[in-house]
Amino acid sequence: MPVPRSWLTPALPLLFLALWLGGIVYFSSALAPVAFSVLPPSLAGHVVSPALHRLHFHGLLAGILYLLWTLVRGQHFGAAPRTRILLILLALTLTATSEFQITPRIAAARAAAGADLSEPALGPDEAAARRRFDQLHVWSVGLELGTLVSLLTLFGLSATSTKPD
Repeated sequence: MPVPRSWLTPALPLLFLALWLGGIVYFSSALAPVAFSVLPPSLAGHVVSPALHRLHFHGLLAGILYLLWTLVRGQHFGAAPRTRILLILLALTLTATSEFQITPRIAAARAAAGADLSEPALGPDEAAARRRFDQLHVWSVGLELGTLVSLLTLFGLSATSTKPD
């Protein structure tokens, strides 16, 4: 049985947001905590880092699709299109900053800090690299939190303002 077009039109952008939101929630509440609880920190980082890259790229794709859908269908897509556009641009900017600015710096700091961040630093250079890693990690978490808040707000706006064509 075909899905009525009037249902699919408002639901598709919500699907883009739900997939991105679900990825962030799963990553932060399941994948990262479980990896660090069952694996040594050096191995857990090798699991979490590539998963974060994939989360970012999936999020960027979902955000771009949502943005395009909103720009093309904005006049038929409920109230507050400018607010939705600003929120998706904020989420995309935060995600891109994390992926292309913070994450590479975290990888460099991790490499400079030594293989196992749970072991004491052997020298002042390793200690400085570990402090830098910790600072960058705080930024990374903050950017993900900002993305999550933006997306939750956007999802709420989108879900309450969608109307079938």
